[in-house]
Amino acid sequence: MSTHFPGEGNIGSAPEFREFAHGNEEPRRLLRLNVYFDNPIPGKDGEFEDKGGFWAPVELWHRDAGHWQTLYQKGMRVLVVGRMLRDEWEGEDGQPRSVYKIVAHSVGILPHRIDAVTMSQKPQRDAAEAQPPQNRRSPRRQARRSRKARAAAAVLAARPAPEIVPTHRPPAPYIPPDWDNVYTNDTTALGKEMNILLSDATKSVLGPQDTSVDSITL
Repeated sequence: MSTHFPGEGNIGSAPEFREFAHGNEEPRRLLRLNVYFDNPIPGKDGEFEDKGGFWAPVELWHRDAGHWQTLYQKGMRVLVVGRMLRDEWEGEDGQPRSVYKIVAHSVGILPHRIDAVTMSQKPQRDAAEAQPPQNRRSPRRQARRSRKARAAAAVLAARPAPEIVPTHRPPAPYIPPDWDNVYTNDTTALGKEMNILLSDATKSVLGPQDTSVDSITL
């Protein structure tokens, strides 16, 4: 069980840095601070009196914890934000022991008793660290992704190629009209007029050198 904790206090001793192996991954780094969280209460004479203050270990897990070891110093005023946990273990005498500790999200340095601050340029990361996060994967993850990619490629290769059916149809061949059969056999007055009109149209299209009309049956 844990609870949210924000509090101000003073570092009471030199920071302690530790590093833990984490398999093939980058080692986990821990910076441990011993902080006294005071509770100043103003008195009648205007002076502040500490009531209810307590000591608590502060754990800060971060990849740059080794560098931060030189930044935090004894007597420095800090603002700690994190979670308060109860840590339990068995002592050398076999008796159960417990202590409340704070797993910090951030430890801010307050300007009390600080004379100057020196800023340095941002360190240049090497080529491996400069890669995007998706490319910085462990060898085990890379091997697993390679196996998945090969399996997907094998499934695609086993599928039959889709049949391509052409949808375009070639145009129909051109069939010239049969000018010999364009006349109607209708013997009515309207039919006779149509035969004359068809004969004139034939002459205008084909011309006398192509064909000729010998006679018209009325």
